Amino acid sequence: GRYTDAGNSYKASLAIHEKLEPNGNTATTASVYGNLGSLLHRQGRFQEAITMYEKSMKLQESVLAPSNPDIAVTCNNIAVSLAKFGKLEEAQEYAQRALALVEGSDLEEANGDKRLFQSTLKFIVSKLAKQAAHKSMRVQEQ
Repeated sequence: GRYTDAGNSYKASLAIHEKLEPNGNTATTASVYGNLGSLLHRQGRFQEAITMYEKSMKLQESVLAPSNPDIAVTCNNIAVSLAKFGKLEEAQEYAQRALALVEGSDLEEANGDKRLFQSTLKFIVSKLAKQAAHKSMRVQEQ
């Protein structure tokens, strides 16, 4: 119920943004795509979430400074959804990019983001290690 209502609200918001800004290149539109991605992720619809996050990031990269922390947050969101979807190598790339974007920042909020991004990367690397160990065990059994 509530997820459906939220999804409809985000879609209505996107329709309004498209009428007001036909080319859609705004940070606000990027934020709406990001919020829709988060909603889809919470519903377990990881592939759809990734698509929304990617749309968000494409817009962010066209309207925000390259070092804007919002881009790093979106990279991290993509990494988490990719990991949940089982695409660990690709998830690791996005997690590393998110972390790299905040590494040199002295913004206070970046410090919290940095810890979150480090945690995401650690989680993904751990899953990759477990996956490699599992493959190795299967090969030895044969």
